[in-house]
Parts: sequence; C-alpha cells; structure tokens
Amino acid sequence: MVTLTNSDGDESNPKITCISELTPDSKSVTLLVRIISMSQARQVRSNKTNRRHLVQDAVAGDSTAKISMTLWNEDVDSLQEGHTYLLTKGYVREYDECMYLVRSRSGEFRESAKHIEKVYESVDMSRPFAGQKPYRKSPRTKSGRSFRGTPGREEKGYCSWKGF
Repeated sequence: MVTLTNSDGDESNPKITCISELTPDSKSVTLLVRIISMSQARQVRSNKTNRRHLVQDAVAGDSTAKISMTLWNEDVDSLQEGHTYLLTKGYVREYDECMYLVRSRSGEFRESAKHIEKVYESVDMSRPFAGQKPYRKSPRTKSGRSFRGTPGREEKGYCSWKGF
C-alpha cells in the first residue's frame, strides 16, 4: 500500500491500495487509477424504483494491474479516458466470477495531481479465473462402483441409494 503525503508532510489519504491487492471482499478502499478505456453509455431501468439510470463500463489500471469498473449516472459524464483519478470509498463487486470496481454512494472520484504514466495491462484482476477450466465432478459411472473398487448396489441387483 502506498501513502500519499502533502508537501506539508501530513497524510491526506491514509492508505492507497494497489489494484493487484484487491480481493472480492475489498470494501471502502482508496485507489489511484487511470482510466484506460470507456465503453458506450447506456440507459437501464431499475426494477425497484422504475427510474432510468445511465451506466457505462470502463477499464481502469495502475502500475500493478487493471480492473473493470462500472460507472453510474454522474460519473459517466465527469470521468474522461486517459486521466488519473483518486477513488475514495470504492468496493469490489463480484458478478459471474469476475470482479468489478464500483464507487460507493458516499465515495467520490477526484482528479489527481499525480499522473500514472505506465499502466500494467498484463494482469487483469477483473478476470482472475479466465483461461482455467471450471472444476466439474466426474459423472457417476453406470457400474456403480464403490470407492474401494468393489461392485456397488446397482451391480448386485439392489436399488441405488438415491432410488428411493
């Protein structure tokens, strides 16, 4: 974690977390990120309140990794591609085995005086399991063998345990 200090020497933000340190349980984190790319904004309707919201997907990065972000309403118009921002009170949301960085309701994006020159794009934290085969149990065999290799109940002529 990096600590930001003012020219006076006092700490303006206690701890800035790197993107590579984020986990699916990360809450109330402070990050210094550079917006790499932004998709087209779209409108969605809330099922609960029936209100329309403006949503945009973006990719942010720092010198350690990159991650996908979801921008809502006022953030869509205020953030620009290629600029560096300080995100306070952000959290990680997990959806479909992918991590997304989201600003909390009390959080904010502030344009930073520090500029991130080089973004490390090789590590994508939003897709930590990409490329790995999902773990699947092997299907049950027709012969119904037990763990010891001896014939099971079905092969002996009895009904299976799950047959009741």
